[in-house]
Amino acid sequence: MHPPDYNLKLLQAMLESLESLLLSGQVFWTLGVQSPAGTTPYPQLSLGSLLMLLDELAAQELGMSQKQRERWEQLRQEYEIACAKRLAGLGRKAAQELGTRINLWQAYLGDLEDRPEAAEDYSREVANRLKAARLLDLARPSADALKAESRLDALDRRLGLRFRRGEFVWDETLTHVYTADSYPYLYGRPRADD
Repeated sequence: MHPPDYNLKLLQAMLESLESLLLSGQVFWTLGVQSPAGTTPYPQLSLGSLLMLLDELAAQELGMSQKQRERWEQLRQEYEIACAKRLAGLGRKAAQELGTRINLWQAYLGDLEDRPEAAEDYSREVANRLKAARLLDLARPSADALKAESRLDALDRRLGLRFRRGEFVWDETLTHVYTADSYPYLYGRPRADD
């Protein structure tokens, strides 16, 4: 997890490029700014990445300084205004990215069946499953969302055949945002011995 200042600057950069992403035919958009010197390069903008960043900042809120909390509140309001203005565009873009995320997750599960040692990559790869869940909320109600939900259910059953419940896969700070009831695939790992 990155520090709040990094995440707040990334969120600002993502919000500045959000309209360009929504108006494009692309699922991923290269940000027009670079991360501060000496930090991890910014990822490309996608709705799934934006939603995960918002979740991460929500998890970090209690540990933020007053100035950081004020900036977070301002950026959160900018996001909500952007959503209200472009609700239909958000839904279409979410549905577009949802298919991509599900395909990536399905490919990983196939890899896991062929190469059990791919379980070592689970904490990174499960981000596609989480992004799909978050995108599904934006894509509803639509026929695409119903199909996507059905695909995800089938993939969850497939994962369940080799899944072992256990510790949360990421930073503990995120556990109050991603609960075990709502996101069970974040609490454990696939067995590598099958």
